[in-house]
Amino acid sequence: MSYWSLLEQDDQATLALVWLLESAPGNAMLVTDVMTQLSLSRYKLNKSVEESQKIFNEMPELIDWQIELKHGLVVLQNATFAGFRILQLHLLKRNMTYKILFFEYFVRRHGDRRHFFDNAHISQARYYALRSQIQTEFHTQDAFQNLVGVSVHPEFAKRADLTSFCYYYFSGIESPFPELEEVSSHFLNFLAMTLKLSLTPSQRLKLKLFFQVQVQRIHGFHDLNTRSSVQLESNQTTGFIVNFYNHYVPNIENTDVSSEVTYLYLFLLSQKMIDDVPLKLETKLTKRLNLAVQESQKYLNQTPIINHQRLSVADADHVIDQLLTIGNWLAFFNMTTTPEQYELNIDRLAQSFPGIVSLARELCEIAQRTSQLKLPADSVPKIVYNFVVLLIDLLPTDVIEDQVTVCIDFGQSNVPVNYIENLLQLHILGGVHVTHSLTAATDIYLSDTVVNDLNQAIQITWPNPLQTNDWSALNDVVNQLKQQKIAKLQVIGK
Repeated sequence: MSYWSLLEQDDQATLALVWLLESAPGNAMLVTDVMTQLSLSRYKLNKSVEESQKIFNEMPELIDWQIELKHGLVVLQNATFAGFRILQLHLLKRNMTYKILFFEYFVRRHGDRRHFFDNAHISQARYYALRSQIQTEFHTQDAFQNLVGVSVHPEFAKRADLTSFCYYYFSGIESPFPELEEVSSHFLNFLAMTLKLSLTPSQRLKLKLFFQVQVQRIHGFHDLNTRSSVQLESNQTTGFIVNFYNHYVPNIENTDVSSEVTYLYLFLLSQKMIDDVPLKLETKLTKRLNLAVQESQKYLNQTPIINHQRLSVADADHVIDQLLTIGNWLAFFNMTTTPEQYELNIDRLAQSFPGIVSLARELCEIAQRTSQLKLPADSVPKIVYNFVVLLIDLLPTDVIEDQVTVCIDFGQSNVPVNYIENLLQLHILGGVHVTHSLTAATDIYLSDTVVNDLNQAIQITWPNPLQTNDWSALNDVVNQLKQQKIAKLQVIGK
């Protein structure tokens, strides 16, 4: 789903403009570039700038924000990412579509629609028109529904969407369910102690929002049953968690508590808060996923993109097992606070990690084919993106055959080699091997003077390396070389 789709068109335009400028260097861009990227006419851009400033002036938190057109630039002053998220939540909460969403999904079982019509001053016809729009966005097709003979409860996907939605807008800003703060705090402490979790602040926010949405849906009599696809194994720890839900969650008797705890474990697994879960998949689902694992392991152990001398078969098998175990559940829980376009992000990642992106795309295709998953078109980039992020974590950087060898030689200025090497590792996103001698394997010769007859190596000269800030140009050369290496390997692998 698109998180902005429920907002008014003018509000979407405001957020798109602010996000573009907030993430731009110096919070400024050429007017022509803004018009091109946002598909705006000059008139619409002027109007969007004017409307944005009016909104800033209305919000005490953004009173010092200034947006203006000057010298051919669109400039946004004093902007921060935190401020952008406050603006985003402000626009959401004043929106009628969100008010209907909150009522329908979190309140309605306890409130009468007629009462809502009167309080919100909305006609019945408009209410149902907006509700239809909301249902379209939250009618997520569970990927596992496409597996013949496997049934997954529709509440699973709907809850996952609602959890991701609430986290995107509210996390770190305010609580959408302040009345649940006390029991949420108790839940976090209980679970951390029971499962021996060491949670970061962002993980605690994710887990709190997950639990609050779960409690609200249970309280509204929206039951969940996962037994036909995933079952909870009984042990002392799961017994403690089941008892907590029975004692602290209202209306828990109207749902299947075992399924609720299963749902919790799947969330913890998807967010890498735990490594193992006491769950058993349905037999047919297990067979399909096992086949996907086998085919993926076969591919990873044969692809020329991997240096197989540096990655053992056992390690490769572990990578695939983790990838398919975690990556599939990540597709349901999109826990992010950043406006994302997955296809765009994948293209950007492919510049720095062409080998890993190529692996992720191929592994996603294998998983779909062998598991007989027919995913919605917009789900594929999301899974590929998740695979990329996981592979960056799981694979050592030196096993991908897109590695670029850089020889550092600052003999004229006597700059400490280790200092430059550390800066290089900091500014270049992985896949770089640093040497101090020129060999046939050298791709880039980085020095403070010109040297003739380097043959195949690209020479980059920084006369004064301690003052240079031209890391982006070096990064562009490294990325270009990586892409060339992967392109050659892909031809070999066909």
